[in-house]
Amino acid sequence: MHKVIDNIPTSICLSLLSPKYRILYVNQHFKQTFGEFTSDIMSLSDWFSKNNSDDAEQTNYYIWKKVVHKAVSNPGTPTNPCEMNLVSPDFSLRRTLIIAVVLDKILLTSLIDLSRITYLQNDFSISETNNELLYDNSLDVIWTLNKNSNLTYVSPTVRNITGYTVDECLKSSIKNMFAESSWEIIQKILTEIYSNINANKSAHVYRQEVQVKRKDNSLFWGELTMNSVYDSNGEFIELVGVTRDISMRRKFENQLIHLATHDILTDLPNARLSSERLSTALSMSKRYNRLVAVMFMDLNLFKKINDNYGHSAGNAALKHFAAVLRSSICETDTAARIGGDEFLVVAVNLQTRNSAAKIAEKILKTTSEPFIIDGHYLKLSASIGITLYPSDGKNVEQLINLADSAMYEAKKQGHNKYKFADEIHKQRQSLLSI
Repeated sequence: MHKVIDNIPTSICLSLLSPKYRILYVNQHFKQTFGEFTSDIMSLSDWFSKNNSDDAEQTNYYIWKKVVHKAVSNPGTPTNPCEMNLVSPDFSLRRTLIIAVVLDKILLTSLIDLSRITYLQNDFSISETNNELLYDNSLDVIWTLNKNSNLTYVSPTVRNITGYTVDECLKSSIKNMFAESSWEIIQKILTEIYSNINANKSAHVYRQEVQVKRKDNSLFWGELTMNSVYDSNGEFIELVGVTRDISMRRKFENQLIHLATHDILTDLPNARLSSERLSTALSMSKRYNRLVAVMFMDLNLFKKINDNYGHSAGNAALKHFAAVLRSSICETDTAARIGGDEFLVVAVNLQTRNSAAKIAEKILKTTSEPFIIDGHYLKLSASIGITLYPSDGKNVEQLINLADSAMYEAKKQGHNKYKFADEIHKQRQSLLSI
């Protein structure tokens, strides 16, 4: 393993997962770039504590600790690159990207020297076998771009991640590596970078989540990091970019968002998401002059099913009703579980009051049809209260509360009934006038 690491043109350090991260091994590139360790430095904690530039906004030790914390929190997953200024043996500053990953009980720290990255292609001397070992398990593609926005270097990892060979990338435009919508964003970033370069403004790291294109034209989410590289005279050399495959991270994030916004049992939107969608629907209603209906509903025979056949049957009944709601509304509408046996429907783009009534009637008709759970023929019924925007309320809270009140009035009339909120108001006004 040491032989492979020694041939990597990036500074690599292996350390124990101990309180101070005792150093086990550093590769030759690390020693050439940052020098040999002195007798008083036995750990990464010691090294980063002492390696600081005087004008640094944040100490390298602080940045390193943040990176390590993320690596330890997600074993096996490389951290996002963070930039720091490290001091080399000749006391010059080296703009460096630090990436860390925990493998078993070892912390692998990689330091990418941005001032030397243009020479990666010439120095890359790993054998073919070892090269495959490295990029078969990598999530990053490193590439460089010259002043004319032409690719001058692409790391071999590109083949594993996108299907393109290095030669295919170098002969093509960088535009072809990204989805059209993402390329528009990248173009704006490149324009800003080149504008800053021409104006002699200080550069900074640009990060953007983009959709990367594979050779088979499929897309995946990647995190793009770009920075400009200058020579010792301050002259711009090229841009260096790192594209990281974050598909799994995005998938995990989407799963977390789904869990936070949907009911676990029925997979319907929960109260929070339904309120957000209702708020959006009200805004759209103003623009297109259409009605929005809010239907608050409660199951009447649910407790009986729970008591007689158990909670598993009760859960199955809730799932059945969720399916009824899905089949009774349009794709643009929302059916949600508020809690217990209470549900909500937000129906949009309605032209008349009668459109809302038809949806309610369809829900009640389908709900009343018998269904089988564990060999038992069961039956549900529902009560529905309906409010209309803009006539019954001006905001989310008003419309839901009035629909809830109307639902209780419908329940008083018996099972499988619906009631409009304005009917209750008219009835009360009629009683007052007598």
